[in-house]
Parts: sequence; structure tokens; C-alpha cells
Amino acid sequence: MHFLTRYELLGSRGRGASRRFEVLHGERVRRDSSFDLSVLLFRDGPLTLPELATRLGESEATIQSHLDRLDGEGRLKRRDGEGGPRYALDDYHIPIGTPLGFEAALWDHIRVVFRAVSKKVRMRHHRSGLDDLIGGTTFSFDVPEDDPLYSELAGYLKRTRLEMEGWLARVKALEQAPGWEGRPKRRVTIYAGQMVEDLVPSAEPGDDDDGQ
Repeated sequence: MHFLTRYELLGSRGRGASRRFEVLHGERVRRDSSFDLSVLLFRDGPLTLPELATRLGESEATIQSHLDRLDGEGRLKRRDGEGGPRYALDDYHIPIGTPLGFEAALWDHIRVVFRAVSKKVRMRHHRSGLDDLIGGTTFSFDVPEDDPLYSELAGYLKRTRLEMEGWLARVKALEQAPGWEGRPKRRVTIYAGQMVEDLVPSAEPGDDDDGQ
């Protein structure tokens, strides 16, 4: 909610338990929606021009200009059929260090997490296993900052990002190999994250503190 409010996708009124949120439509600051479009085309395509405009809250003219750019780059997939042409993307990627596309990337990450959790729940297999293809894992480590283990743990995100970029490059190489189109494929989506926070030293025990 904080993220959506900060980027003026939601408005808020009041404070604390009485705080209320509302969706902002025409009031919010306009921003480049091309990254949002790319995510939508990759995750939910193929979609028609009216569907894309409705989903993104943009005019069809704006969406068409984005589609024309993607088509010019050779990335856009078009399928003609009833109701007009439908569009999709076979890939979507924001390279490390790119200053734009933060909102779209964050939304894509959150959306994938929810989809993975929903699929796991629908499978009615509520136990983790080392052979799982769908699932996640969460660990927290309280470790001294001056210990070598801290650097190893804190470097997880960097190592993971570099490994992902390496895998992506290998997939791109496979796409250029003979027989790519005819090979059966499955989409493997990996969502990874990391948070580091300072631990506030414990306060002196109070009169009502039982010491546990």
C-alpha cells in the first residue's frame, strides 16, 4: 500500500486504523507505460489493443505507439483472428542498472509471487520438498556484521542476479540454435529477493518484563 500510494496509484485519507485508500484514475502523474505494457504482453498475452488499453488505463493511441516501437524492434508477436489482432512478447527483461522500469519490475515480481503461492495452494500439497518445482523458501539470519558469514549472506542478491543474467544469456543462445521452434518448452519463473535491516539493541528490562 505504501508503494502504491507513493507512486500515486492510490490515494489515502485519514490516519491509523481509520485510514482509507482509493484508486486514482486521471489524477495521478502520467509516466511512461511502455514497461507496464511489456510485462503485460509477456505475462498475459496475446491481448487485443482495446484489452491492453483497458488493463493499463491508457488511450489506444498511446498503446499503439508502444506496440509500433516494439514491432520496429522485432520483438512484437502478432496473431490475427476474430476481434482484431492480438499481441504478445516472448521475452521481457530489465537489465541490471537500468534507471527506468522500476514500478513495472516491482509489480511483476509481486504478481509472480502471488501466482506461485496461489498455484501451490491449489495443488493441495502443503508440504515443502527438495524436489518441488513450485514453491518458495524464506530464511532470516541474525549475524554479526564483522563476521565473514555476514558478507556471504549479504552477497546473495548480487550472486543471484549475476547467475540469472548468465542463465538468460544461455537461453538466448539456445533460441538461435537449429530446431528451437519445434522443441517442447516449459517456462520456469524464479522470484528472488533479499532484505537487510539493523537490529535495534534490546532496551533494559522493565518492571513488567518477565525476562523471557
